[in-house]
Amino acid sequence: MDSTYAAYPDPNIDPRQKGYDWILQYCTSAWQDANGFSPLNMLYFGRSRYAEIRQYRMGKQSINKYKRIQPGDDIEDKTENNLNSQVVPILSKFVEIAIAKILQQEYDTQVFAVDPIAKSEEDAYFTKMKAKIQMRQLALEAGSPLADSPVLKPNPKEPEDLEQLQMEMDFGYKHVMSMEAEQAIMLVRQQNDFRELRRRVVEYLVDFGIGGYRTMIDYNGNVKFREVNPENLITSYCEKSDFSDMVHCGEIVPTKVSDLVDYFTPDQIEDICKNVAGKFNNPKTLNVNQSRYWDRFKVLVFDLEFLSWNTTVYSNEIDGRGNERFGRTDYKNIRYVSQSGATVGLPTNESERGQAEPVYMSTTKQVKYKAKWIVGTTYMYDYGLAENQNRKKSNWTHTSLDFHLFAWNGYKMMYEGLTERLIPLADAYQLTWRKLQNLKNKLIPYLIELDLNALESVGLGAKGQQNMKPSEIIDFAFNNFILMKRSSDLLSSNPNYKAVDIQATGQLEAFAQLYADLDRIYLMMQQVSGLNEFTDGSTPNAKALVPTVETANISTNNALFLIMNADKQLAKMLDDSIIQKVQMAVKLGKVQGFVKALGMETVKFLQINPDISLYEFGIFVEEAPTRAQWEALYQELNIKESQGLIDASQKIIVMSCRTLKQAQMYLSYSIKKNRERMEQAELAKIQANNQGQQQIMLAAEQMKQQTLMMTAKLEIEKEMVKGQWQYTI
Repeated sequence: MDSTYAAYPDPNIDPRQKGYDWILQYCTSAWQDANGFSPLNMLYFGRSRYAEIRQYRMGKQSINKYKRIQPGDDIEDKTENNLNSQVVPILSKFVEIAIAKILQQEYDTQVFAVDPIAKSEEDAYFTKMKAKIQMRQLALEAGSPLADSPVLKPNPKEPEDLEQLQMEMDFGYKHVMSMEAEQAIMLVRQQNDFRELRRRVVEYLVDFGIGGYRTMIDYNGNVKFREVNPENLITSYCEKSDFSDMVHCGEIVPTKVSDLVDYFTPDQIEDICKNVAGKFNNPKTLNVNQSRYWDRFKVLVFDLEFLSWNTTVYSNEIDGRGNERFGRTDYKNIRYVSQSGATVGLPTNESERGQAEPVYMSTTKQVKYKAKWIVGTTYMYDYGLAENQNRKKSNWTHTSLDFHLFAWNGYKMMYEGLTERLIPLADAYQLTWRKLQNLKNKLIPYLIELDLNALESVGLGAKGQQNMKPSEIIDFAFNNFILMKRSSDLLSSNPNYKAVDIQATGQLEAFAQLYADLDRIYLMMQQVSGLNEFTDGSTPNAKALVPTVETANISTNNALFLIMNADKQLAKMLDDSIIQKVQMAVKLGKVQGFVKALGMETVKFLQINPDISLYEFGIFVEEAPTRAQWEALYQELNIKESQGLIDASQKIIVMSCRTLKQAQMYLSYSIKKNRERMEQAELAKIQANNQGQQQIMLAAEQMKQQTLMMTAKLEIEKEMVKGQWQYTI
């Protein structure tokens, strides 16, 4: 950070010297830096601009700007309807639909244990399963009954062959601690009402272009998080959209002085009130004689977190008895430690050196400090080295702030949301609308043109009767729809001449122009927001083809992708921080809660395994399948079940898969295996049928042979009887 804007304290000092004054200097420098270096129309110092953006989104912006830009004549008809100056909430419609479409996209959080311990356990599990499958296949090939033994027979959730094992390795396997981590995220989300907090964050992203969460562990050891309001936010200068280069971050919290009495003495409270008297809508004078006079005072508390580096120096030496001693030493001995870790510049004085020549070394670790500074004073509380700092085992020397921010559209600390982009068009729409209303109040749709020369000297009745006056002729014409006139020379020279002519005014054409202008502005708002007639609720044709509607939805999703990606990245950062906080919380005490089981009204109580703190996890956030995609899968399941390609148990497993890809993979595998079983069953049926036919043919041949033998025997007996008869004769 440029020192010309703020004088930050030196971080390369003894950590024991980073006390009250050092932290106070950082707080005042961060405040001065944000006030002078960051754009004054952003974050806390741009809260008036943020308030105006919010008013536009609600359709409650001030109409004074339209009155100044569009002065008009006094309205003659001053009834309540004609004096109504309400804003047309056309911008609210676009923004609310955009927010709704973003919130409709759900995300699935996948957690995987990525540390060496979990990897070794996974390898051992898959090696055991592979050996078991191979031994079972060998037993089946050999026809051994060991294939059906409990030792080799697969359990209900174990793979049956190498193909299913590979699929489980790629998609299905979950380390037990990974499942614990996913349950922990689900538990913490439910306890903190994540859906409502996400809605607010998406509103900030759409309105201001920036949003975020803040995580913490409360005094009971529970993991908490909440949304961060950009109107109260102050950060260090950042150039990255995910604020990974952020050094400090804090919130401005308006606080009653009466809430600070537990941290300060009465004299300090009085001094605080004097410092803020006349500021922040506080009274200008103090009535110290009045009991609890500070109840009327408010202060701005800068709740700040910032990163620093602390170096610890160690010495390794041999004492007078010849024993090796290793431990911390004075920070001033860092002068004897080189960048390579070797000892340099040892003192030559024996008394300064000690009994043996020591070897000095150091370790540097990133740390996080906290403070709550009362703006405009020299007082702060709850300061010092922060507790429960986030650290990963793979990068234990680094930590991170508890603020997780993301800006989907930013440049050099300036952010713009979708709402702000639509404000100029909303102003143009409102101006045109006011012109239209003003024109309606002064509308003269047509004019009646009368030629008094043609209406004069018109007489009715007997000769000598007095002629009718022009006013009487006009009344007669409008009452009876009969016009009386006398022809003149004008009739002969102009055959199209009319004594009374009704002509439309040019105001009616102005109506069409103004309505066309409203349509053009509406179209421009569609183009800026990314919405179209199919996604903003104004579909002109309900019979539009499905591909047309799908293309329109894709177009809107593309326009909102950057905001949706910011929402996704924030969810990933939040889940990653939740896991680290849970790992710390299990060391502090009992982490338990309740989760409503899916599809059940009962509440499942769970307790996070304390061993979760031994592992490191990787967080992956993927887009959850839409309802239409799941319905298409369920329809496919019903078709395959009716065809006999899957059974009820396999259908349940597919429906319980967390991702669509995993469900499709398992469904494809189940269909393939069931087809193989059906083909084997059909082959066995054919073989059995062939064997039956062979047996029938053999039995028929045997019967034929027996018939021939009996026929031959009868012939022999017949010949014998015949010969015997001849012999007798």
